[in-house]
Amino acid sequence: MDFDRHEIFIENTLTRIGTEDIISSPKTHSSIRTVSVPQFVMDMLADYKHMSAYGDDFVFSMRYQVILRTLHRVAKKQGVKNIRLHDLRHSHASLLIDAGFSPVDVAHRLGHADASMTLKVYSHFYKHKDKEMAEKITKLS
Repeated sequence: MDFDRHEIFIENTLTRIGTEDIISSPKTHSSIRTVSVPQFVMDMLADYKHMSAYGDDFVFSMRYQVILRTLHRVAKKQGVKNIRLHDLRHSHASLLIDAGFSPVDVAHRLGHADASMTLKVYSHFYKHKDKEMAEKITKLS
């Protein structure tokens, strides 16, 4: 993490098997990337890293089950539906698409090898853009 530049470096994955931590490369070469994040996220990460046994090297060092229980506890408290942890990634991608970012931009942020993977998974989010395209074409004429 680079707190001055507001960036997270995705270079490794941490998997816990029993009590052993295994550090490995991400699934694909395109998964290795730098992701820019807003200041408020960096502030939360700064607070979190003080609790982490792994220091600056890893963003998520808690067991999956601990993170999921926390997510479900907060969802219950807020009165919203429980979701899988991976669904947060889908929500993030959906919000980026809704904000008008291109499939290429979203693909890079998610670590997809190319935009075709992003379109395969998220193409249904682009369908509402048809009316917007017609309106922009009208303004061009």
